[in-house]
Amino acid sequence: MAAGNFVKWKLPALLWCLIIMILTSYPKLTVPSGAFNFIDKMAHLFVYFILALLVIRALVKDGSKVKSDDVRKTIYYTGGFAVFDELHQIPIPGRSCEVFDVIADLLGILLAIGLFPLLLKISSKRQLARKIRGDM
Repeated sequence: MAAGNFVKWKLPALLWCLIIMILTSYPKLTVPSGAFNFIDKMAHLFVYFILALLVIRALVKDGSKVKSDDVRKTIYYTGGFAVFDELHQIPIPGRSCEVFDVIADLLGILLAIGLFPLLLKISSKRQLARKIRGDM
């Protein structure tokens, strides 16, 4: 059962981290210096929103309440990964380490943490409805 719990709760977050690392390891075209690329920042926000949802989901598990420790760990793990990801891009041609990328990542993380209790509530109501209908 421990392996099943790992696959269900932790593996999705680890796979998402792997996808991020693979995608940010490819060289890309450079953006003109001084340009603030809105689409790039939205992509950062979205990618780290998903990562934070997966991480907090792995920490909370089974629909229990979100504890402040879960929130703190999610910020540390995902924020630390965001900084690591930016730093790992320094030696990659066409990539750079940008503070605004980390800020966009952190905004995505905070948005996910803020919305997670609502998503948890919606999910719990759907599970209850399935139980009542006998779908489970």
